[in-house]
Amino acid sequence: MNKQEDSQILKLMKALDAEIEIEAQGMYERLHDGEASSILFPTMIPIETLEETARPRELIGKKGVYAFVLKNDCLIPRRQIRQWMEVKSAGFKHENKDIEGDCLYVGSCVSKSLYVRLAEHVGNKGISALSLSHPKRVFLKPYLICYAFPIDKSIPKEYYKYCLPQIERKLHDKLEPVAGSSRT
Repeated sequence: MNKQEDSQILKLMKALDAEIEIEAQGMYERLHDGEASSILFPTMIPIETLEETARPRELIGKKGVYAFVLKNDCLIPRRQIRQWMEVKSAGFKHENKDIEGDCLYVGSCVSKSLYVRLAEHVGNKGISALSLSHPKRVFLKPYLICYAFPIDKSIPKEYYKYCLPQIERKLHDKLEPVAGSSRT
């Protein structure tokens, strides 16, 4: 590759990063009662009943990004955090203090559908899932709402693996969820 090609690639990557930032900011605003629009994610689906069988059927086969948000700025006491941490997946980032915040977890799904991935989180299975039905975690279910952002069907599937993790990372940086791993 020559310098001119390198420069073009860098320009394209910067432009893509800027567009992803705009999309993530729009999602952030929509989660905080904003009226932002989105090219990649025109629909935001709130899921208030977090039971495995209560997922919206319109998420079947759809890929996208999702966020578990605390309904009210919720205080999670240390004793419940320690209880949560006894389960080996999606731990809190700080376990030695009470946690306050409005976002619990942000994720994306490229290989599975939103429908399947959310079942792993609200159920009691999945190695890297929230396992919200686990006896040591079920206490938090009534305080959560999940927002699913299915990617627009006009976006070619071969681009999902590039844009969905990047959107997840940018949204993760903006929402600063209190549980799950840090996205880099």
